[in-house]
Amino acid sequence: MRLRALLAALGATLGGWAIALAVWKPGELTLPVPVHLAIGWSFVAAGLVAMARRPENRTGLLMTLAGIVWFGRDFDGLGFSPATRLSELSQNVFLALLAHQVIVFPDGVPGARRERLLVGAIYTLAVPGYAVSQIGPTVNDVLSAIGIVLAVAAVAVVVDRWRTASAPRRRALEPLLWTGPPALAVVAASIAKDYLDVSVSATGDAVLDWCSLAYTLIPAAFLAGVLRTRLHRGALAGLVLELSDATPAHARDALARSLGDPSLELAFWIPERKRYVEAGGKPFDLPEDRAVTELDGVAALVYDPSLLDDPELVRAEFLVDAVGYNRVRGLPLRAAEVAAAIEALVDS
Repeated sequence: MRLRALLAALGATLGGWAIALAVWKPGELTLPVPVHLAIGWSFVAAGLVAMARRPENRTGLLMTLAGIVWFGRDFDGLGFSPATRLSELSQNVFLALLAHQVIVFPDGVPGARRERLLVGAIYTLAVPGYAVSQIGPTVNDVLSAIGIVLAVAAVAVVVDRWRTASAPRRRALEPLLWTGPPALAVVAASIAKDYLDVSVSATGDAVLDWCSLAYTLIPAAFLAGVLRTRLHRGALAGLVLELSDATPAHARDALARSLGDPSLELAFWIPERKRYVEAGGKPFDLPEDRAVTELDGVAALVYDPSLLDDPELVRAEFLVDAVGYNRVRGLPLRAAEVAAAIEALVDS
């Protein structure tokens, strides 16, 4: 809580400094004021929401730091050399943080080895690479070209992750699929403009400045995921009612449909046989290569491992508890249990 409050205060202060600088020295900001503030504050705000809702996930911290670092480019307005160097470095670090978030979305950490190597290469180019770039224009041009290549590589990783993902994983990656590539395209174009001095025309440069708003698509993707989760809670509340008189087979199909995982399996524990059985009564052995949630002495939910990072899974577990417990014993779901389920799903 204290860290979030500190980061919120820092983001607000730096944004206020940007406004003051725009008033004090008109034209000092490198981007239009609305664009500048929208980018910085959108990352800070969405990052704080992410930190509050998913504190174990690094996405929120990365997003908040990106918003704060974004405002670091305004230090150039102080007018002395160290501040100018810090301003230039902050631009590099922001682009690195942006690419980092795209690569690790929605887990917050890189998974495959190629992702870890790509993130490492991006930060190496952003920080040590900045010092090396000061050697001369030629070195700067080579490093900038590498930066564009890394941005293209990040887009390729995003597309490939979605293409090879399971159905539940694709659903989690969808917001990134539509927002990551445009943001990284602007990163590549900005590197060409700001670091390689590639300019089509004054009008083209002005259009690119406003296209920087594409950066805000990254925090928007996270917030869209939060909204989808809220809407999904309402759907799950209706699912509780649907399952109140369901057969075990119907319960499995309904949960699979709700979670978007057609491979989902629901097994029931039979104390007399001391083992799990399928809805039809056939023996069922828990697999080792799938994610499993067991409810003591009641049932087991077997599902795609990608759902471990999906907040809806917690709600599905509650449904299995509420529905499976009563179905195993041949009892209807009581009205009080339905009300409690709806309250837990919608208000939690």
